[in-house]
Amino acid sequence: PPFHHCPGLPNLRDVGGYPLTVPTSPTTHSVTRGLLYRSADPSRITPQSLSLLRDTLGIRTVFDLRSVPEIQRDSEEVKRQKGVERVWTPVFREEDYSPEKVGVRYKAYTRGAEGFREAYRDILAAAGEAYAVGFRHLARGTGGRGQGGGQGATLVHCTAGKDRTGLLVAVLFGLLGVEKGRICEEYALTDRGLGLMKPVFKERLLRNEALRGDEEGVESLIGSRAENMRVTLELVDEVYGGAEGYLRKVVGLTDGEIEGLRRN
Repeated sequence: PPFHHCPGLPNLRDVGGYPLTVPTSPTTHSVTRGLLYRSADPSRITPQSLSLLRDTLGIRTVFDLRSVPEIQRDSEEVKRQKGVERVWTPVFREEDYSPEKVGVRYKAYTRGAEGFREAYRDILAAAGEAYAVGFRHLARGTGGRGQGGGQGATLVHCTAGKDRTGLLVAVLFGLLGVEKGRICEEYALTDRGLGLMKPVFKERLLRNEALRGDEEGVESLIGSRAENMRVTLELVDEVYGGAEGYLRKVVGLTDGEIEGLRRN
């Protein structure tokens, strides 16, 4: 399993190891392990877990996709860890995009994947500047653990590590040539990764007047069903011509940066 047990940091996993439909080099047949990790927000992380990130996983850079309201609600423990740089690159700067807020906004779609398609369409359209910072960092070459140093490994997170983070990973996988079914499977792992956080999100949502009593809808909304990502990948193909088209048109990556992502 790609998960790492890290007290206080749910949904931490390595995104490496997924096979590529077309090898990027004679020796590269899968996404490299130990370079990029994803997680939920680290505000409750323990000192021991911080040491795990830095010393065991070799994480040197943390990209925080959360908005101002989300950060104000929580702390920012990772930025105070020596040897780990926190880079704040919000998808939505002033808007709370935690799962419970997204849920209220898209209440009409709590019964199906089309609600996620609409929500994810908005995230993708707004995320160009935020994603550019992370993708350019990765394109320069990270050199995670087992890669001989370099910039070290990278962690990307939002609040749940599900929506904004999941889309970033999905776009990267699409560019690299991970098969779409596997992209959806990787996304769906968040259902397991969130663990004890899901009841917390559910409780917050059910307290909201717009969703009160709609347990089935709330369960759908906080879930990470593979179907949610499948319809989103269709959207990326329809609107942008695929992951590479999105990275060029919205994120603004150059030929060299796209080649750097494929190489690394």
